[in-house]
Amino acid sequence: MHPLRLPGPVPLAIGWFPADQWPEACAPWPDLLDELPSDHLDDSHATEARIERIARHTPGSRLHVMGMTVDGLTACAEGSEHDPGSGAARSADAATLLAEGNAVVWPPGRNEPCWCGSQRKYKKCCGPIPAAADGAS
Repeated sequence: MHPLRLPGPVPLAIGWFPADQWPEACAPWPDLLDELPSDHLDDSHATEARIERIARHTPGSRLHVMGMTVDGLTACAEGSEHDPGSGAARSADAATLLAEGNAVVWPPGRNEPCWCGSQRKYKKCCGPIPAAADGAS
């Protein structure tokens, strides 16, 4: 598998459901649990691993994490051909949130709060999570 090569530094958006939205997202879209861990903290850690893998293959690009909402994702999907429960809809919503300035820059500083909302320092929360292997979802 060839790594993703972008023409230059570009902002990249990674969508993720914060803890307060996780149960609401799993209710209408239970197939999320086919793709993602069922526990919110495990999902946050899996998201961190995916972000680290993306960062490894997109040097120079600025990565951002977007906390998505069920209502926002549904509204974004209504204006497209995407099913709101699909990965394509989540990607489109993350890109919209980035364009609107609703993004958290990744990675936060070691002593800054973790992007996942745990209220722990990044270095004690998601920071130590290793990158996902290439080819992992």
